[in-house]
Amino acid sequence: MGKLFSLKACFYYRKQLTVKVTTGVYVGAGTDAYVYLSIENEDGRRSEEFSLDKWWRDDFERRRTDTFRVSVDDSFESINTIQIRKDSRKSNDTWYLEKIVIEDEGKEIIFPVHRWIEDDTKYRLKKYDCFLPQSDPHKEQRLKELQKKKEIYQYEVYVEGGPVQIKTIPDNEKFTYEDKFEITAQSIKSKMGTVVIDATTGRWDSLEDYENIFKHPLNILDTPHSLEKWMEDYWFGLQRTQGVNPNLLKLCDKIPENFGIESSMVEAFLNGSSLEESMEKKRIFIIDLKILENIYTAENHVVCKPMALFYLDDNDNILPIAIQLFQEKGSDNPVFTPADPPYTWLLVKMYFNHAEVMYHESCTHLGFTHFLAEGIAICTHRNLSPSHPIFKLLAPHFFNVIAINKLAIETIISPGGWIDRTMSVKREGVIQLVEKSLKEWKMDANGNIPKEFSNRGVLDSNILPNYPFRDDTVALYNAIRKYVNDVISHYYSKL
Repeated sequence: MGKLFSLKACFYYRKQLTVKVTTGVYVGAGTDAYVYLSIENEDGRRSEEFSLDKWWRDDFERRRTDTFRVSVDDSFESINTIQIRKDSRKSNDTWYLEKIVIEDEGKEIIFPVHRWIEDDTKYRLKKYDCFLPQSDPHKEQRLKELQKKKEIYQYEVYVEGGPVQIKTIPDNEKFTYEDKFEITAQSIKSKMGTVVIDATTGRWDSLEDYENIFKHPLNILDTPHSLEKWMEDYWFGLQRTQGVNPNLLKLCDKIPENFGIESSMVEAFLNGSSLEESMEKKRIFIIDLKILENIYTAENHVVCKPMALFYLDDNDNILPIAIQLFQEKGSDNPVFTPADPPYTWLLVKMYFNHAEVMYHESCTHLGFTHFLAEGIAICTHRNLSPSHPIFKLLAPHFFNVIAINKLAIETIISPGGWIDRTMSVKREGVIQLVEKSLKEWKMDANGNIPKEFSNRGVLDSNILPNYPFRDDTVALYNAIRKYVNDVISHYYSKL
């Protein structure tokens, strides 16, 4: 009877905890190994080691959260540390553990993990797992993890003078099955678009041929909103502030010496003002694609190195008023204006757009977005522990960056790839532009959004009113900056 009472007392004086274990999304993230967990409170008191297993369920599968119930002594309070491990009963059985959440009497204690769990290795993690190196209670574990990451995240330089790229892509950076499916689906859709074009005309001999693509019964392509507007000057100007590359327009307070424009050429488009007066009123803007000089161009292709002037009219429209297609002024390099014959002016704008596409795809897209981000991602993985607050802030932004870049290098940017087949500067010119542009890119100038707009003279909405790219990015930048400052100051203020 005494033993029975003792057993009942032991049962009634233990409390139940709910343990939620989330496995990551990466390929191979799940495991069939046995997983063990122990819990520790702030006083250093540790529970027994629990086996997390449900015999009727395949636990710890990729992209899934498994829930377990464990019991500890009723006096076990203030949980702040866990120890997690898995056994080695299956060779090469990897496990990417996203997080563990323990529910204790309605309160959640969160343990972010974000790690590949190796066999027979004990991982000790404190609540929230966020420490500067000197404050980490598990420094030896931290150093071992960083050494392992330096072995995994090896790098090489693909573009001379550019940021580094991954040498061999780690397992946790590879595309998931869902990612691969989405890429394949998009590729099929793109190829279907080509099939539709071939089924209609095979080639375009007129604008009507192009328009007929969207009327074809096999068409799966959306009709462009610009189909009826693309020839208009206001639409051309709108592309500079709301198009795919809205980060080149600058306020112009002085005409470059190599721009062969005279005030008389454009006064008819300045609402009664001279060019000089319009510049004083801050109504003249410029885009100069000088960076395209001396860039490789395929045989029988022409890539201009244009300059263009724009005027802000009374309706807040940015209108093109002058375009010079090459950098050296002279009789063989005229300045074109809206006064030229309509189709001449239209062709000049198309040449300008073509040149800007070379810049956008090479610099804004590939260089400043993909390659620059990958270099930062590799450096972060090699030098900052997953427990570092800076790592935690940056890690979500690295998702799929390395994978998509590796795919691009192997297919799109490879010799004979998409760029070689479709772009006038070919692969060689793209690489030249990436190298050239990244030498000019500065974190404190180009990486600071408000300063970047200020350097171009377009930060003030009174100067350039209708510029949603600026309005949205500055608002986002300020919100992110405030959040990051709050997080950083919380940790670094203790130094």
